Amino acid sequence: QLAGRVLVVDDLRDIRGLISHMVQSSGAKVSCASNGLHAISAVDRAAASNAPFDLVLMDIHMPEMDGKQAASTMREHGHTLPIVALTAANMRGSREKLLGFGFNELLTKPIDPDALYGLLTTHLVATPQLSMPLASGSPLENTQAQPHPSPDAQKPTSAGTGPLSVLLIEDDIDAAQALC
Repeated sequence: QLAGRVLVVDDLRDIRGLISHMVQSSGAKVSCASNGLHAISAVDRAAASNAPFDLVLMDIHMPEMDGKQAASTMREHGHTLPIVALTAANMRGSREKLLGFGFNELLTKPIDPDALYGLLTTHLVATPQLSMPLASGSPLENTQAQPHPSPDAQKPTSAGTGPLSVLLIEDDIDAAQALC
C-alpha cells in the first residue's frame, strides 16, 4: 500500500474517475480537478493549509486552461511537487517540450496500470502492512494462510471455453482509449 495525496486533472469525467480508481487502489488519497484553473486553485489551497499534494497527474488538452499553462503557473507559484503529463499524443520531442513547461514526467494514454503504479511508487511513500497477532487459543490461530494466486495463474474462463472477453462500447474516443 502507498500513502500520499494525488490530484488527478482531466476535463473528461470518465477518465478522471478511471485514473482516480487506479490511484486509490494503491492506497493513496485522490482529489480531482476538471481543468488547469481548478488544479492551480487546488494545489495552492492544499499548500496553504499545510496538506500539500504529493503528486499531480494532469491531462494536457483541457478547456479554460490546458495542462501546459497550469504546470507553468504552478511552478511560477513556487510549487515543486512532481507534475506528470497525461497525453494521448506522444510524438518525438514532446517529452522534452513538456519538461520545459514544468512537468517532471509523461504518461501516455491509454494509461498502462503497471506504468502508473511504477510512477506512484516513485513519488509516494510505501506503508508497511500491519498484521495483528492472534490471541492464544483463537480459532484462527492454527489456520494456514491461503497463498495468493501468482500473476501467471490461469485466467478465469467462461464454462471452460477459454479466456473471457469484454466488449467496450464508448462514444468518446479519449475515454475509450483510457479504458482499453
